[in-house]
Amino acid sequence: MKKIVMLSVIAASLMAGEFQFGKGTFTLDNGNGVDLSTDVTTFSLVEQHSNLFSSNWFYSYDITWNESENANNATNSTEYKFQGIDLNFVLGKDLVHNSDDDFVGLGVVLGASFPWIDSEDNTNTANNINNTANKTKTKIMTYKIGPTINVRKPINNYLMVYANATYAYQTGSVKNDDLNIDSNANGTFLNYGIGIRFQPFSAKKDIGFMTLDTKLYFTLGYKYNKWVLKDVSLNSASASGDLKMSTSVVYAGVGYSF
Repeated sequence: MKKIVMLSVIAASLMAGEFQFGKGTFTLDNGNGVDLSTDVTTFSLVEQHSNLFSSNWFYSYDITWNESENANNATNSTEYKFQGIDLNFVLGKDLVHNSDDDFVGLGVVLGASFPWIDSEDNTNTANNINNTANKTKTKIMTYKIGPTINVRKPINNYLMVYANATYAYQTGSVKNDDLNIDSNANGTFLNYGIGIRFQPFSAKKDIGFMTLDTKLYFTLGYKYNKWVLKDVSLNSASASGDLKMSTSVVYAGVGYSF
């Protein structure tokens, strides 16, 4: 019976977390004349930090969907739209653990990103008039691993500040069948964020073999992500460069944990 209860608690804990809605800016620079900036909307499921039972070991995750507005590149009259999902999972240990809301944790992030960029040539050509416009999709896949730090400090019983930072190695591929692009490249992933957490409700309940600490909380914060792939080849000696993408977002969130 205890094993069943314990598995139920683990499953429920993994389902606990926070929903975040964000608005901000997406930028793209492909090193070959495409350099643009546009609005982006994000939807995230996040667990900032959760200790495994009563130990100093913790896990966290951030699953984010990104979707930009259409953006025009003035130099080549092409319209671009960015979409995709970013996955980050962390396992680590608290170097300082005064409480669940007062810690400094160091961990390792394992992640993957699957964005794509739709582009369409808007020039008034015969092809466009005949409904054969140059619409293409560039698919990007990256996998990353690296160190991350996670900090939370209370201001009072209801308010706390938090911050995190990640710098990871990543490797990935860039493909566009229409443009005959099929390239592998390495690079880096950078993430950092800061925010404030308002926690109006907290209650503890002893269920025999462990104590549940239930919390309802709201967050307001800022986070920045940057993906860089070095020397992406476009199947031409004169058409390779560093692919750089970034999102800069202000978000509001609501969550619970126990």
